[in-house]
Formats: sequence, structure tokens, C-alpha cells
Amino acid sequence: MSSSKAFLDEAKLVDNAFQKAERQIAKNAEDMGILEQTKKSAEQILKPFIENVSKKKVVFLYALKDEKRELR
Repeated sequence: MSSSKAFLDEAKLVDNAFQKAERQIAKNAEDMGILEQTKKSAEQILKPFIENVSKKKVVFLYALKDEKRELR
């Protein structure tokens, strides 16, 4: 096996491990209610700040619970 092939295989393995970890973190956060608490905190803290700075009404929109979202 060439060293470049081994490197690509290792990179894929690491990428897959990170993707699995991201999915598990998102699931754990949802199970613990962290996402819902984060939404509430964002609205309490960010909404007044953004409205004050922009002088416009701010509305937060969220994806439906059954929609799949990718972490970025």
C-alpha cells in the first residue's frame, strides 16, 4: 500500500470519527435539553441587543424538531 493511499484511508477514518462524534454530541445536547435552554438564553440576551442596535423588531426562527440539521 502506498503512503498516499494509507494517508487517505487514515484521513477518511478520522473524518468519519469526527462526524460520528458530532452526531453524538448533538444527540446528547438534545437529550439534556441544552438546545432548548440555549434558544431561551439567546432570545433573552441577544434579541434586545440586536433590536436596540438595528432599531428593528427581531424574530428568531427555528427548524422543526423532525428536520435533520447539519452541524457547522
